[in-house]
Amino acid sequence: MDDTGKYHGSPDDTRFNALDEEIHRHCVRFLDWSNKDLLTKLGLLHSSNDLVFRFLAMCAHPRTRSEPEQRGLAKKVTNVLRRDGFALTEVGTESGYPLFAVEPVATLGASPGSEEVSVVLASFDEEGVHAAWQKAMARKNVDPEGAITSARTLLERVCKHVLDQQAISYKSSDDLPKLWKSCSESLNLAPSQHTLEPFKQVLGGCTSIVHGIGTIRDKIGDAHGQGRRPVKPKARHAALAVDFVGAMATFIVATYHDGPGRSE
Repeated sequence: MDDTGKYHGSPDDTRFNALDEEIHRHCVRFLDWSNKDLLTKLGLLHSSNDLVFRFLAMCAHPRTRSEPEQRGLAKKVTNVLRRDGFALTEVGTESGYPLFAVEPVATLGASPGSEEVSVVLASFDEEGVHAAWQKAMARKNVDPEGAITSARTLLERVCKHVLDQQAISYKSSDDLPKLWKSCSESLNLAPSQHTLEPFKQVLGGCTSIVHGIGTIRDKIGDAHGQGRRPVKPKARHAALAVDFVGAMATFIVATYHDGPGRSE
């Protein structure tokens, strides 16, 4: 295979009419080819990154497999590529089916704003809150359902961390709206705690965002099984949820640090 994607077999390859037949024989029927043998035969072992990336994109093309198989393959490939700073991510559609391409992870939703969120949350709680943020960001383009679930987990952890720091008890079964109610009241962020209408409106909007994230996650996140016609979130839906949650999380953390008797 050359950089145009064409396969140039040797004269010894006349036993089969197509390369896929030979691959099936050695990789499926007899299992006598190693991964190295397969990559060598495909011309990918020492090829350019561009050729390998185009090959991976074609492996996840809608002409080669069903949509669930496409997404499953993209997740598995991304788990490997991410070590080198890349991901097999959805970049468009063809006849309603997703198209994938390998992209640098740094370009997938990263921005000065998200970097600032990362710094704030890392200093607040590295292992819990920041880990949830990193997972949400990593999933935003390659796993929208998982990103939405991680976004809600992030808000839950922020609220619990704030409540723990203030020795305010809560039940393990409390959902996000209940946690937010306790957390917002402890930080003087509940709309009922203010009289000025602009503040009440802004804080009421925060409450609506929290409830909205919970609703989105229940409807199209991956935490609950869906029916025969499941709603499939797009990367843009995940980006909206994750970005909202990132802003909310940093607002909560900043308010906590600004509280009476607390240092920056």
